[in-house]
Amino acid sequence: MNRQRIAAAGCSIAVLLAGCSENAGETVVPDQATQQAGEGSIAIEARDFSFVPDRVEATTSSMTIEVTNEGAEQHSLTVYTSDEYQEPVEGAVVQAIAPGESASITFDAASATTLNFRCEIHPELMNGEISVGGSASTPASPNETPRSGDATTTPTQEN
Repeated sequence: MNRQRIAAAGCSIAVLLAGCSENAGETVVPDQATQQAGEGSIAIEARDFSFVPDRVEATTSSMTIEVTNEGAEQHSLTVYTSDEYQEPVEGAVVQAIAPGESASITFDAASATTLNFRCEIHPELMNGEISVGGSASTPASPNETPRSGDATTTPTQEN
């Protein structure tokens, strides 16, 4: 009898916790994984409110980025020379695009090894990184808090 009560209590607690969680009833999509950019061509989706992928490994400094707005809000994309977002890369700005629209930019990253990008409409929520010639960075330790857009998992399909 005690085992049944303990099991029932455990189930009740689990149901209560699930119902009280911040994401109750929502589909949670993990951060996006790193994408390999073949021949300098990069496809990025702007969703509400993230980029997919948010990490790209480019094998060449000359690249084309095609941004497709898959969200319900307007989005933009600007590529910067650092994560301080002070110096945009020349020719690497996509102005605001409406839901369902696409735009592309072609530019040369020259001597950069890492570029950062973000949506200027939602700069705190939507950002990412392009590693030129190889590896995009990941958090240094499991205890480090990733910034918005950091990725270590494979994305799931949204309905």
